[in-house]
Amino acid sequence: MAGGIQNLLARSMSTELPELDTMDDYIEHILRDVAPYGEDLYETEFFIEKRWLEISDRDDDTNIVLHIFGEGGNYMRVVNGNISTGGWSTLENSSNTMLLNEGGRYELFDKVFMNGDFMILKKHRNQHTPIIGSKYFFIARESLVKREDTVMSWLDIMELWYNVYRLNNFWIAAVVLIIIFGVFILLLSTI
Repeated sequence: MAGGIQNLLARSMSTELPELDTMDDYIEHILRDVAPYGEDLYETEFFIEKRWLEISDRDDDTNIVLHIFGEGGNYMRVVNGNISTGGWSTLENSSNTMLLNEGGRYELFDKVFMNGDFMILKKHRNQHTPIIGSKYFFIARESLVKREDTVMSWLDIMELWYNVYRLNNFWIAAVVLIIIFGVFILLLSTI
């Protein structure tokens, strides 16, 4: 039991990311820590009418892909300035499943993580089947990850996403320390 608590405390105080190979590896690692700080897709105010850039770790992918989820289920995908339109919706019986329709092609995604800055979806399919590219659809708020014509590297974006955990972890640690300090003072005053 004590080892489990020590491991939990050590993990909660560790804020450095390990060196991993792929964006998928980073997503899976970071997700364990940031998942409690995410929102649900029914909370549309977190993603509607924002400009979202698609993030990829593929060196050969030089496209700038922008996604905009509009009011009323309108959807726009812009690849290097070329626009295609469609629609988006969530399933009524599942607030965390999104249906995307682009040019008559429909895709079903499950929400992995979402807040006002990042959205990670996973295509609903057999995840053990080899695919080209990432198994995650990772998008980030454009104004957060792009300055003028330059998009941050995917690795820097992973660090930025991990800040969700770092910032929340800092406040939790601060509250715990204040409580411990208060208990210590209380114990000293009773002696």
